[in-house]
Amino acid sequence: MRRFLVFLSVFSVCGVLLIQPVSPLHATDSVPTEETQPIATSRVVIYHAPRSGPSVNAIEAASDLDAYRSETSDASRTIINFDETLSGESLSEVIAEIDDLPGVIAVEPSIRLRASDVIPDDPLFAADPPTDGQWYLQKSDDVPGAINAPSLWEATMGTSETVVAILDTGYTDHEDLDPARIIGQYDMVSADAPGDFTSANDGNGRDGDAHDPGDWVTNAESASGPLSGCPVEDSGWHGTHVTGIIAATANNSVGVAGINWNTKLLPVRVLGKCGGYDTDIAAGIKWAAGGSVSGVPTNSNPADVINLSLGGDGVCDTYTQSAIDYAVASGAVVVVAAGNENQNVANVSPANCNNVVVVGAVNSSGTRAPFSNYGPLVDVAAPGVGILSTLNDGETSPIPSPAFEGDEYRMESGTSMAAPIVSAVAAIIMGENPSLTPAQVEQQLQESGRGFPVTANTNRDCNNSTRRCGESLLDAWGAIGMITPVSAPSVVVSNTDLRISFRASPNADHYYVFRNGKRIRNALLSTTFVDRERATFLGTVNYRIVAKNLDNSYSSPDENFSFTVLRTASRPVITVQGGVESATINVNWNPSSPVITKWCVYRNDIRRGCFAASVRTKVISAPAGQQNFYVRTVNANGASARSKTKTVSISLD
Repeated sequence: MRRFLVFLSVFSVCGVLLIQPVSPLHATDSVPTEETQPIATSRVVIYHAPRSGPSVNAIEAASDLDAYRSETSDASRTIINFDETLSGESLSEVIAEIDDLPGVIAVEPSIRLRASDVIPDDPLFAADPPTDGQWYLQKSDDVPGAINAPSLWEATMGTSETVVAILDTGYTDHEDLDPARIIGQYDMVSADAPGDFTSANDGNGRDGDAHDPGDWVTNAESASGPLSGCPVEDSGWHGTHVTGIIAATANNSVGVAGINWNTKLLPVRVLGKCGGYDTDIAAGIKWAAGGSVSGVPTNSNPADVINLSLGGDGVCDTYTQSAIDYAVASGAVVVVAAGNENQNVANVSPANCNNVVVVGAVNSSGTRAPFSNYGPLVDVAAPGVGILSTLNDGETSPIPSPAFEGDEYRMESGTSMAAPIVSAVAAIIMGENPSLTPAQVEQQLQESGRGFPVTANTNRDCNNSTRRCGESLLDAWGAIGMITPVSAPSVVVSNTDLRISFRASPNADHYYVFRNGKRIRNALLSTTFVDRERATFLGTVNYRIVAKNLDNSYSSPDENFSFTVLRTASRPVITVQGGVESATINVNWNPSSPVITKWCVYRNDIRRGCFAASVRTKVISAPAGQQNFYVRTVNANGASARSKTKTVSISLD
């Protein structure tokens, strides 16, 4: 058996509670504030005399954008949708250019109105500056690493029909944790030896009380006995902190706001002093999912989501994998912290087990936290630096709530904090659509997430293939918007000019376009666009299109809609001079990468020969009469481009 240990700043060799302590905070009288955002839109309204408005071609020429006339236009007003969102100086410039067109009386932006976000009155919710308070719940427009919780809450605050199991150190009573939401509990920490309950620290073995008695380790305990070699430390109250992230009572004018305002809680104590054994953890997983564990009463409220903010070095053992498989087969989503060693998560269990949602950590900028594990096994990233939540102030045993200085709020850092953020959102997804399987919930979390920002520090950049933080950065609002899926688009690519078109997606209002994982089109309203940076492409380019509905939530595709486009060859320009039973063809093209390797001549749509790129003039035999010629250039990728057709007269003599 392996012991999963409690360490506050590292994910240790033996195991971890994945947190890094920061200074404690107490409630203040601050209130959340909203700043006015600049106008951003892809639509403008052009006023003109009846039936004398500018043409779409004129508008495209003036704006240098693809433009589409809305069906809501009328005789004196033309409404134009552009292929990208404009704001600030770019919006002003486009309006000014259109305003100068003949017949235009005035131009104004058309703005999108939305339902107001829900801002709870919990005094520590506010984030000013952005890294203060509960920054991780704010709008991503304000804090790039945040999860957009206010927009989520406008749509849903969760349901009491879901159950989240928290396998941890247990919980302490706290002013901001509602005991009525605890639907069941169990202490799964077993005896170290017959009659020896040092690790459990509660005087007995397994029982029905998951309260956290404290997990401090003394010098004497570290020197010998069951805790020999364990670090000397005060109690950490890790489970209480994790519980608050998920479900601290919101909008009660006290402390902090949990993410899921209504879900039921199932605390399962699996960690005691110096962590816990993997056998106890595996038993806790199975019990939480409604399975049978010898000597333990059956859990009559099986969990929809099981949170594991714990781990240790090594492979995924058979009994842990078996317990996870049972939970997933029973319909539970198993969410696991990636770990805090700044290493490949493949070395860490249970994050390296199958059928789990592995969560890495990012900071407020959306870049990888320096401690967070990484690698292909990480599924999604969530905030994990300076996460403010509930705690107890006792150094050994808990100070009873609501004694002065007993109930506390503190920022902690670690993938242990990122995992419950994902668990809370996963429970909301399942509450909205109980028929989803765990695999579908995982896919929804990934597909609805935002792309990672690019940073100069490649070791902290989640786009770095060797430091991968997951498929995406968690977006709670987007995840919930996927509950009613918008059909994903069908994409057709023209290899000639990289003009991409697709069928309109039912119920979709607009689309986002990604190239090689980076978003290149925001709020695309049309179903056709040209990639304007095509001249910089090298080799293969991958695109993905995501359909979004009116309130800006993501679609829910059943598969990955990435597709590959070979970069086009440079289009040739030719001159053809007719002669006696022959034609002289001169060809030229702009430099490109990949380079042009050859060009081929076609007469009357039949290829008559191909020539090296170093040759630019060739005489081609042809019979007398009118003959049609064109040329195709071919690049190193095999992509080709065709010239315009030239018709010349060929003489007999």
